Amino acid sequence: MHTTRHPAPSNDVRLFAASMIHELSQPLAAVTLNAESALRGFQRSLPHDHITAALDSVLAAVAEASAMLHSMHRLASGARPDRLACCLDAMIRTTLHSHRAQLRSLRIRVDTDLTAPQCYGDPVQLQQVLQNLVANAIDAMRAVEDRPRILGIRAVCDERGTVLVTVSDSGCGIAPALLQNLFDPLVTSKPHGMGMGLAICRSIVELHGGEIRVDSNPAHGSTFTFSLPMTEHQPSAFLPAPKASDARVKREMSWPA
Repeated sequence: MHTTRHPAPSNDVRLFAASMIHELSQPLAAVTLNAESALRGFQRSLPHDHITAALDSVLAAVAEASAMLHSMHRLASGARPDRLACCLDAMIRTTLHSHRAQLRSLRIRVDTDLTAPQCYGDPVQLQQVLQNLVANAIDAMRAVEDRPRILGIRAVCDERGTVLVTVSDSGCGIAPALLQNLFDPLVTSKPHGMGMGLAICRSIVELHGGEIRVDSNPAHGSTFTFSLPMTEHQPSAFLPAPKASDARVKREMSWPA
């Protein structure tokens, strides 16, 4: 019997496949969750408003998955990101809204300091960065029982005209041995993680002329910081040296239990 041996996929193919799985898992899970909610609504003859809201969420998740596919295709092809004016305040609120169920169920307090006027870049790709960092922060606090779970998000403009975004948590922190290579593909601190989310974040931020880093908090948890250009023609946006005050937040936004 003749046997055909197919060549093993290259590392690039494997990394791209892992990236697609990682980025699409969340919108596909949202499709399933909201479709099931709509189905239960039909079966229990719930008000039309409930069913309509669930189906609207399905459509929103499908649109998000489609945008993710387009974004990943642009990343894989090496295309330069779009340079559009983005309202970080609105993007952060959209990200928090998409995670509202987990924030409520885990009783996570959200503290924000959003004073950056705007930044320039690809809104879909920058939304991916925020989604990944917030999802990681939430995961880092799941096992916390002995202190408040706090998610901190800052978006400010420094004296150089660079937008700085920080996402901090009060979780268990990251092992020192992982800190140096945490943004490399297939490196993860999660038992069942794929190790692609932060690699994708770094690729997107660097394509926008920015930088990204992670610092351990003095007490608990970690803080991720990335920089973005504030003006359309700003070629690069470098991070300043780490400061203890970077993890502070000013305005509290509490999600109802």
